[in-house]
Amino acid sequence: MNLGEMRTAIFAQADWGPKASTEAKARANEFINRAYNLLALEAPFLFFEDELHIATQKDEAPTLSTDLVNVENGDPWVLSAALSPGTTGALVWPTDRSWDGRWVELKDSNDTYHRHQIRTVWTEGSGVGAEYRMTLYTPYNGVANAAVPTTGMTYRVYTPHYSLPADVISVNSMRLYQENEGWPLEIMGQMEAEQKRIADANRNVSAGRPRVAYRREHWSMPSPTEDPEQLSLDEENLSGFNWLGPEPAGTFQYVFTYCWGRRDDQHWTNNPGLDKSTISGTAGTLAWCNSTLSVPNVLALYDSDNSLYAQLSALGDRARYSPLWESAPSEASEVVSAETNGQGILLKFPDLEKIQGFGYSAQAQRYRRSGWRIRIYRKRLSSTTASGFTGFGEMDVEDSGVYYLMMEVPGWCSEIIDNGAITPDYGTRLKTVHGYQNIALYPRPDARYELDVRCVRRPAPLVHDQDAPRIHPESVELILQRALTFLYEAQGNKGMSATAFARYERNLQTLSKRYGDLRSSARATYRKVARAGSRSSRQWANRITDLMLDT
Repeated sequence: MNLGEMRTAIFAQADWGPKASTEAKARANEFINRAYNLLALEAPFLFFEDELHIATQKDEAPTLSTDLVNVENGDPWVLSAALSPGTTGALVWPTDRSWDGRWVELKDSNDTYHRHQIRTVWTEGSGVGAEYRMTLYTPYNGVANAAVPTTGMTYRVYTPHYSLPADVISVNSMRLYQENEGWPLEIMGQMEAEQKRIADANRNVSAGRPRVAYRREHWSMPSPTEDPEQLSLDEENLSGFNWLGPEPAGTFQYVFTYCWGRRDDQHWTNNPGLDKSTISGTAGTLAWCNSTLSVPNVLALYDSDNSLYAQLSALGDRARYSPLWESAPSEASEVVSAETNGQGILLKFPDLEKIQGFGYSAQAQRYRRSGWRIRIYRKRLSSTTASGFTGFGEMDVEDSGVYYLMMEVPGWCSEIIDNGAITPDYGTRLKTVHGYQNIALYPRPDARYELDVRCVRRPAPLVHDQDAPRIHPESVELILQRALTFLYEAQGNKGMSATAFARYERNLQTLSKRYGDLRSSARATYRKVARAGSRSSRQWANRITDLMLDT
């Protein structure tokens, strides 16, 4: 069943009329999604497994004794390298955001260690006077304490743990995707890892191929507290920014999130969505990032120094990397309409750099270098085209009512124009994010390794009537009965609610016997009990079935 069919079944069970109101449909959809999510937590074995991939990062440390770092010009949030980029033998600092979110360990001349998370890395200046710089998530305390050195520090960049995708419910196994080394990693509890000194300071842990994974802390990004302000350009009296396409005009809603870092090079989104055709009269120009704006300080996207234009043009199809971390979304904007050959849509967002203290030009060392970015999602509610329109036709896109990723911009880009030049990534829906569970690996990786993670993921909300739950077909009845429990409860009918819940529990018990163990239910299951204290007892007790990340 899809969402529409499940809602019809609920209405029939509750003896509701076929012409249910829009509000009634919305409430029923809410009950279905609540039941869907609860079932994922109570019976994850009823859901189809996924396989995701994690790429590890090896430690990076300089080999030259002169390759040191200093606090940049007294700003405790900024470090700079003592050696210029291109110096023979010096460690190369990547400026492609691959170090964003990693950690740097500093050792000062007092032999004191300082650990800081990296916001972002860039090259300041050019030529002989250029230097590597990085901003820190928390300030270096030596600036406020004269006894703590701020120059000539040795350093090492490392990744203490890796974040599972925000929707992972349980991990069933982890395996190395490595030639002749595809055996599963041992899943160890956090307390056991600490007792065995596996969870020790990163520099004290041996390096090699990972053999053990264990749980670390949970982390989440703060969410936007405001909805995007969305206006027709007519309201701003800005001319010359018509709806260009190729996307058809129509009615839309928008939300946005905050994000940080990016995943491995192989983890792109599946649809670039950037139109590079000659649609604004200038070949090779991204029409939504035109550098010729004549109205200064109005649209940050069209900045006067062309820095954003250069960034996005250089990224091209890679402008939609998957971030390491993403916040929950903002509230939805109001519905706004755009007409073909009419004005585009102006979107306004909070200045994320100023919010974090990185958005003021007087702070020259860290100006616009927070490392945090804004991801914009768009929901299409209708499509309209005009005669002579040469882009998509009215039926070439879906009016799905689903939020899809439109673009990602730096945190200081507080205003953009949607003029149809961007095709959203229809393979990347807005996700429900509640934070990220981190895992650490032992030994610490000495190279880039791919890890295949077999897991159960929290189901994406069923939004469109054609959306179907990713669950065994026999289990759909559980969703219906649990949803009916909520419906009757909302009506104040405690008796029917209890009846529906009892039916849910009986069906859940039956399906648990069938799908709780994928082996045939006709075969007896025997479990070998190891002798107390034996090696097999220590390593494999309570691991007969699929492995889970424990506490």
